[in-house]
Amino acid sequence: MLDLAAAAAAEQLSSMTAQAFKNIIIPYRAKLLRFIGQANALDFDVSTTENAKEILRKITILTQKIKATCSEINKTNIDWITYLGTLEGDQAANEIDAHQNWSTSGVEAFLNVVEHGREVLDTLSENEIIVKEFLTQNSNGIAVKLPDLPLATFDGNPIRYQEFLDDFSGAVGGRNDLNDKQKLDYLKRSLRGEAQKLVEGINSEAKNYKICLDLLEANYGNKETIKTHLHAALRRLPRSSPHVPDVRRTIREIDILCRQLQLAGEVVEHQQIRLEIESKMPRWMLAEIAKQKIKDKDMTVEKMRKFIHETLQLREEVFKMDRDFAQEFQPKNPSAQKQFTPRFQQKNSPRVQQQQSRLNLPFVFIKF
Repeated sequence: MLDLAAAAAAEQLSSMTAQAFKNIIIPYRAKLLRFIGQANALDFDVSTTENAKEILRKITILTQKIKATCSEINKTNIDWITYLGTLEGDQAANEIDAHQNWSTSGVEAFLNVVEHGREVLDTLSENEIIVKEFLTQNSNGIAVKLPDLPLATFDGNPIRYQEFLDDFSGAVGGRNDLNDKQKLDYLKRSLRGEAQKLVEGINSEAKNYKICLDLLEANYGNKETIKTHLHAALRRLPRSSPHVPDVRRTIREIDILCRQLQLAGEVVEHQQIRLEIESKMPRWMLAEIAKQKIKDKDMTVEKMRKFIHETLQLREEVFKMDRDFAQEFQPKNPSAQKQFTPRFQQKNSPRVQQQQSRLNLPFVFIKF
């Protein structure tokens, strides 16, 4: 019965096309986008117990809906990839391109939407913990103050300066309920290493707050200095090993550095950046990039980064499929598997005896 069911499923899969899989995914993608919008629109007002209970109810419902929808999309995507494995020649190339374009190109590509859904699930989970703590500690309905985010720190690395400045301005610098002396105290508390030494000896007076900000800006806010550090960081980035997780980590670091260069006003679309990226890739990825360059004569830095992500994603999906299949078809009784004797141990096999008699030499086994 199981064989018949598997055969029927395989026959049904072989009769499908890329458009058929799209037709299955489109409504699920629309539902997932709608649920994500509802989650983003949630008002996390925990001023009363009643509000907290209602928020917790909505979080639970949305979490279940998003998980179920992501699961359906992933299931259909696995079927789609399985279908791609049955194709050959030009049809296979065209269908694989169609899958990659429709699954990863653009914000609303279905795998990008699924990834967004997972991020929303993480946010809902964090807020669920906070709301439950509120309900546990405040069963009498008295409001509590949610935990404050820790202050960002800065150690003098110019690459991190703008990020630190934005975080500090949002958490401290832009607050009207703090005076300049208090802001200066927070600023000094956030500095480490060389940046801390820069403001040592400056008294904690209101008039010195702007002086400290100007000192930091003069030493770490120069865009040309930041560009130089970013290019150096890209050059120092070690070459990735052939393993997919290592390649994934490497391209993410490259993405971060490229975005920081763009924010600093640097143009990243030039040959030097492309060569730097290629120098960080393992041999198998360089081969994939070379094949892609034959198709796309005008490969830009952005296109190359996107292609690397798509190639990694495809390999990760194939690995997951292979692992799932291996678990599904693993024998229930491993001891019942036929035991094979390695060929080099079959000393009395007819072929070995024939070779020995033909050569009239003793049969010697060499251990490597």
